Amino acid sequence: MGFYISGIEINGFWNRYTIKCKFNEDLNIIIGKNGSGKTTLMSILINILNVDLRSIAKNDFKKVIIRLSNGTLSRTIKVNKELLDNENNTYKVDYQLSNKKYTFYISDNYRNFIGRSMMNRGSNHQLLKQKVSEIIKLSSLSVYRLRNEDEKNLESEGEIKVVSSVDQRLYEIMQRLVSFQLELSNNATVVSDELKKNVLLSVLYDSSKIDSKYSIEFDKQSETEMLRKAFKQLNILDKATEKKIKIHVDSINDLMSKYNKTRENIELDNNESEHEVMLPQLLASFESIKKSRNVFKMSYKAEEEKKEIFSPVNDFIKLIEDFIENKKFKVDKNGLNVINKDNDEVDIYKLSSGEKQIIILLAEALLNKGKNNIYLADEPELSLHIDWQRKIIPSIKKLNPDSQIIVATHSPEIAASNRNKMISMKEIFHD
Repeated sequence: MGFYISGIEINGFWNRYTIKCKFNEDLNIIIGKNGSGKTTLMSILINILNVDLRSIAKNDFKKVIIRLSNGTLSRTIKVNKELLDNENNTYKVDYQLSNKKYTFYISDNYRNFIGRSMMNRGSNHQLLKQKVSEIIKLSSLSVYRLRNEDEKNLESEGEIKVVSSVDQRLYEIMQRLVSFQLELSNNATVVSDELKKNVLLSVLYDSSKIDSKYSIEFDKQSETEMLRKAFKQLNILDKATEKKIKIHVDSINDLMSKYNKTRENIELDNNESEHEVMLPQLLASFESIKKSRNVFKMSYKAEEEKKEIFSPVNDFIKLIEDFIENKKFKVDKNGLNVINKDNDEVDIYKLSSGEKQIIILLAEALLNKGKNNIYLADEPELSLHIDWQRKIIPSIKKLNPDSQIIVATHSPEIAASNRNKMISMKEIFHD
């Protein structure tokens, strides 16, 4: 089980207050009117967990303690900040992860991170970021705000494109979605290859599968449909195969009809000669039915396994289309395709800001499914339609039920159905 944030204590909040707050393992909704400190609290939390040193220097606090837990083990992050030079805004930041302390000096004059020696400047910063990311998996859902360390342009076909923070996050998410879809496709290919191997092995002799009792129940229509599904799962269903399936089923159906008539004749005049002539054909047909049904069972199992592999993506698509009702979406090797009501493809970067944010929020949840991610969101309602606000938290939890969500909001639509998970800013303030 991954770590979640169990609590935070901030000394010198706005230079005079102390914040003490415990968090639920699953969902936390921080409420308070404008100016109550929600954004400042979320900013401090996000910047410390992202080890964003320049933003930490700008945040309004003196000391922060963040407690992490996984139900059995605990970890502590302590950050102390000291102003050394007011003119150049030079700060000393001590960042302690459990028993290991890292010291950095941050100055507006040099805009640099300097460790204990000039030779390893920045290396401690990257090492610390790596150590923190090994303990917690963090996703910040406030895509309309861009962290300092995210300020960069995108390069495309030799050109530098200046993009908004939302477009940049969307671009990054789409790249990850392509990789995720490729991984799922590879897993599905493994299932298909295993099915083909098992089908070939099924034609070999196996004494353990000998059965002296043959079922003579045969329905032409259901047998045809069963074989079509099996061959489709093997990706070999074409017109020629359809024709052979028809010949196969018709032949067995005719033989079964003759056999039933023969049985009636035997019962009437005890003439078994015709029955003896048909017996080899009948046994061969029974064996063929048995093997074809075995292939169907294997193909059905493979189909269910593939459905399970792609079920997270299918849930993701259903949820997006529940939010954005006038468009259709599809995930393939190129990423997320958008189709409008006229069946025309739409550039995903030309969607509205709210639509982009919904895609980012849900894709982030999809891509981190089962990873015990921590989602931090500061006022997501700023870009969300009022109807979307009611659905966003349940949708994230559906895609990633093991996640911890900490959201700061003053939207009654987000908070309404989760009153037992609400944390009031005025209740965690201490003089």
